[in-house]
Amino acid sequence: MRHFYQKKTARKSKVLHIIKTSKFFSDGRLLKWINSLHDFNINSKVIILEDDNKKGEFTYNNATVKTINLAFRSIFPQRKGYLFKIPEYSLKTYLSTMRSSGKVIVFHDMQHYLTLLLLTLKKPKRLRIVWDLHELPHQNLCRNFLTRKLLKGVLEKVDLLVYTNRERREYMQKQIGYNEKRHVLLQNFPGKDFIQSPKKGLDPEVLQWLDNKPYVLWMGWASEGRNFKPALEALQGYKNELKLIILGPVEAGMKEAVDEEIEKGFIYQKFVPQIEIINYVDNALFSIVLYKNSSPNNFLCEPNRLYQLLSRNVPVICGFNPPMKNVVEKVKGGIVLKDDGSEIESIKRAIATMLKNKLMYKENLINTNKENLFSWEEQFENVENNLKELLTNY
Repeated sequence: MRHFYQKKTARKSKVLHIIKTSKFFSDGRLLKWINSLHDFNINSKVIILEDDNKKGEFTYNNATVKTINLAFRSIFPQRKGYLFKIPEYSLKTYLSTMRSSGKVIVFHDMQHYLTLLLLTLKKPKRLRIVWDLHELPHQNLCRNFLTRKLLKGVLEKVDLLVYTNRERREYMQKQIGYNEKRHVLLQNFPGKDFIQSPKKGLDPEVLQWLDNKPYVLWMGWASEGRNFKPALEALQGYKNELKLIILGPVEAGMKEAVDEEIEKGFIYQKFVPQIEIINYVDNALFSIVLYKNSSPNNFLCEPNRLYQLLSRNVPVICGFNPPMKNVVEKVKGGIVLKDDGSEIESIKRAIATMLKNKLMYKENLINTNKENLFSWEEQFENVENNLKELLTNY
């Protein structure tokens, strides 16, 4: 995989990325954007607000990455003070776009409503706006007549909308009823370098902890929204056969149970950057990927870890959420539950079936042409063609 850190000055950028995310090097979609643009000789600049709220600057793959902070984050705790934080963030990102030499501005995810509204009300002729809709718009905005109308106006004025899957686009069209200027799909597929990379090994520390036992891999948040609790309950009966590795943070409500299992030697929990994920994927027996059907955004999820697992021939147990169900059934690479993973007994039965048929699922994945089926590069070529047209019309 091409992930590296360079301490040098980047060349003049053509694309400015605006993003709020946990950490630059853990945001796989952003990294793939930058790498793919670089492959097409388009350089990037990134304005990023990370969870640690620290200012700084560095260079990654000829992209200048500038981290910003919010003064009101030091005053209000997490999930508080939005009335102050949102305007401050919007003002900073709006000014960044006005000062940028980039002709194309890419807004990633759903944190930029106010900035986009300000830009689209009177957009400078020199700028082309791209919105990478990594998530669905917040439901409260879609339910209220006024905010839905404002959102509709923004969606219709943005030069290019990027959706993570067909299901989410169809849902948004139905809920908001807008006419796009242009759009593309860019699913959370891994790049070919990830798919084709030689098999990686585990750290000696992890191998020693495993003590020759296979492990189930849980990638991302161990949280209620991802039905971690029923999955953990279902795995309790397999402690003599398996161990569980969690790659990611643990929600507060789950922490006590996880810490207890860490003490007993059943769980190993660690947060790793994107570059190290492949090591844990390659050596997993199988994985469980669940999203609680608590919102349309969850139900129509587009988890990159699902594709990462399948592309490295790791079978999965997943919920009946349409995007996950469709791909797992298509490649015959695992088990689709009858629900979203809320039923413990259903997961128990799936684990038993997985252990019995794991070699069959793995063989199905080995015989699948993942480079064609999960082609980030092919989809990004559509993005690149649209960006070139936007730049040509500058």
